[in-house]
Amino acid sequence: MAKMAAAAGVSPALFSQIMSSDRQFTTEGGLALAEYLALGEKETDYFLLMIDFERAGTAKLKTRILSRLKDQQAASAKISNRIKRDGELSSETRATYYSSWTYTAVRNLTAVKGFQSVDAIAERLALPRPIIARVIEFLLEAGLCRTGDQGGITYGPSWTHVGSDSRLVNKHHQNWRLRALTRMEAGRDEDLFFTSPMSLSHEVAKEIRDMLPTVIEGVQKRVGPSESETVRCLNIDWFDY
Repeated sequence: MAKMAAAAGVSPALFSQIMSSDRQFTTEGGLALAEYLALGEKETDYFLLMIDFERAGTAKLKTRILSRLKDQQAASAKISNRIKRDGELSSETRATYYSSWTYTAVRNLTAVKGFQSVDAIAERLALPRPIIARVIEFLLEAGLCRTGDQGGITYGPSWTHVGSDSRLVNKHHQNWRLRALTRMEAGRDEDLFFTSPMSLSHEVAKEIRDMLPTVIEGVQKRVGPSESETVRCLNIDWFDY
């Protein structure tokens, strides 16, 4: 409780009074606490409205704020109804998903034991908690993640694929190439980065080009049924992210 009080900018004694409904948060204190708890955008808005409701000095103002709270509850229910439980993502959702490597990184990590919380994922990826919270909120709404039986976040049923003819494919490749560059500096023995400019015949060049899709297909066949225990990226750079 002391940490939450510090995050909200109040003393532990005042925080205790707020929790017992004897006092109210200021809007600024509520926002600071929401950031500390890594609430999503919609959760933060709802939380701040609740603070406004408690601080409202007239019945008329309380009624107005209560109406907005109910509107947000209804909107949230509609979003849940629109989530695709098992299907391809819309073009708009794919555009967000492929805008940064963090979306695929967070989603894949939720399939690994021990990474079902904002804190665990933020620590593993060395990213701020609010960023991870916003990513998870998006993944939940898109059906790419879901809430597990124990309350944590886990891998969801929806699927996505960016084809070679998509305007997103270059962005997807660039995101992970840039991530590979940052991981090269770690110098980990278990990572593999292969760059080999070479001269060769047209015939062998074609043979290698024809061979690589088979290698990729073989990798995918082995990855698919395997248990989720770790996360890797194949560019062909092979690294722990």
